[in-house]
Amino acid sequence: MKLLLSEVKEIIDRAYAHCELDEPKVFRIFRDVRFSKDKAPYKTHVGGFIPVKRSQKVTEVPMALYFHVGATETFGAAGHYMMDPRRSTASARP
Repeated sequence: MKLLLSEVKEIIDRAYAHCELDEPKVFRIFRDVRFSKDKAPYKTHVGGFIPVKRSQKVTEVPMALYFHVGATETFGAAGHYMMDPRRSTASARP
């Protein structure tokens, strides 16, 4: 997953020079089984993301590219995390 994310980041860096990307992050492979009936310790997929750099904290990253590889599914997505209400068109007041 680290290699896949690094290669994708290189491609995106070349295609979208105006976007400053942070280093790829891989989610842990262990599941939180404290409150789950299924106590299997490992996930059946691996996920990771490439944050669009804005600040030092990952929790403050406004956008990211997500990649998910599993035994039965593989996909990628892009999203916006916790949009600032001042920038949201849905919350704009006339």
